[in-house]
Amino acid sequence: MRSTSFPFTRRQSPALGSVQRPMADVLLHDKSGNPYTLAMLVDSGADISVLSPQVAQILGVKIRTGQRCVFRGIGGTMVAYVHHIPVRIGDLTMDLPVAIPLREVSNLLGRMGTLDLCNIHLLRDKVVTVEYD
Repeated sequence: MRSTSFPFTRRQSPALGSVQRPMADVLLHDKSGNPYTLAMLVDSGADISVLSPQVAQILGVKIRTGQRCVFRGIGGTMVAYVHHIPVRIGDLTMDLPVAIPLREVSNLLGRMGTLDLCNIHLLRDKVVTVEYD
């Protein structure tokens, strides 16, 4: 089994001050085909990964061409459009389903499409390890 690891990242939270967050670097490609690395919050509570409209623009994704879905979560109800985006984490390449809303959101690495192919370990607010075959 192969793996790649990422240190937790200290970020400011409006409610909690400085917090450690499990972030993973995900390699995408912009609309010109150039590599684009995006730090995504590893969110085991998110059914699907989420990309912001700003990232969709960089990737050249036309948001409304995806499958329209309504999602409910801690932030309330959100309409988003589901696309399949090729991504790479370490040496693992996958076709990741992502929801892209029309409003700005945090970029989340959710369970669908990810946990089918790898194990993700969060180690004591220190390291995110992604294991895969």
